[in-house]
Amino acid sequence: MNNSNKQQQSTKSETTIMCTNSLKNKDNLNYEKDSAICENKTQDYPIVKFGHLSETVGSFQNWVFYYLEHDNIVSIINRPADRFIVEKIKSRFNKLSDIALYELYLEFRNIYDNQKIENGHFSDFCIEKLYIQQEQIEKQEMRIQKLQEIEKNQLLREKLSNMHSIVNQKDINHLLKADDIFVNINSQYGFPPNWNRPQGFASLAKIILEQQVSLQSANAHFNKLNGYLPAFTPQEILRLSDVEMYQCQISKQKSKCLKELSKAILIGEIDLNRLPELPIHEVRTQLKSIKGIGDWTTDIYLMFCLQAKDIFPIGDIAVINTIKELTHAVTQDEIIEYSEKWKPYRSLATFFLWHNYLRKRNRRSSQ
Repeated sequence: MNNSNKQQQSTKSETTIMCTNSLKNKDNLNYEKDSAICENKTQDYPIVKFGHLSETVGSFQNWVFYYLEHDNIVSIINRPADRFIVEKIKSRFNKLSDIALYELYLEFRNIYDNQKIENGHFSDFCIEKLYIQQEQIEKQEMRIQKLQEIEKNQLLREKLSNMHSIVNQKDINHLLKADDIFVNINSQYGFPPNWNRPQGFASLAKIILEQQVSLQSANAHFNKLNGYLPAFTPQEILRLSDVEMYQCQISKQKSKCLKELSKAILIGEIDLNRLPELPIHEVRTQLKSIKGIGDWTTDIYLMFCLQAKDIFPIGDIAVINTIKELTHAVTQDEIIEYSEKWKPYRSLATFFLWHNYLRKRNRRSSQ
């Protein structure tokens, strides 16, 4: 046997040993079949070593060098032996498509042909790029999944928010069926804004200042008081003298009410943070225990701050006047009786009535 044949046989033998060793002890693999594939396909190709990634050398080597010789990916997928190799590599790099791998190998072949990279360098380069591409795809998938999760959570929050809001399409549909006056308001002005305010002391204090005055005046008084205080808290309200309250345009009666409310909060008689958990009648009882807070103030807080859905503020002048304009109800008893048909959406009905009142008079909606 001449030196050339010996060298070729030695190369074939060494390659076969490498493929055989790489495929040993693998789950769900047929060792004899894998060895035969390696032996049949690597007989004329140079040895490629993977170092710490040697477990993939057999399949990867065959696939790489088959790509170096063939440009058609269809031929690989259609041959049983090559299909096995494709599936083995795809299971290792399962995020990369056949076409993506094929395009990558075209790039590798060009590097191999032009730079004459030998032994482990070429194979390590291939594996490294495969890992980089797989990692990039996985990161992109994670980003997409995260964005989808954020979008899903946002839609859920919006759905839950709409369910708890006074103004929502489902309740509007029910109310429009209950009374034609809301059909007319909706046709002329559209549905009302969902007026709301944050829960807490500042919002309740502002509603107290809105008693029996215009919203513009109440806003001016609140802003002056808020600007005077270092913080709008019960503690700071109690530090103010009657003179300071008067300088902030707060009447004596409302000043006394704000201080009574502040004391009740500080000694724990009222916990505004717990009000959303209580039944409506219990919220009324607690708020009306403060001298100067009556049904109207409680109703507004329930609607604006707690988004209670079935509140009818019989003491609100704008609501009463609008009902008188749109219906035959005149007396308080008639108005209360007429409003029964709006249950359990009387807060929404009230918002429609306010909306009609403001738009008819070309006034801006205000909270």
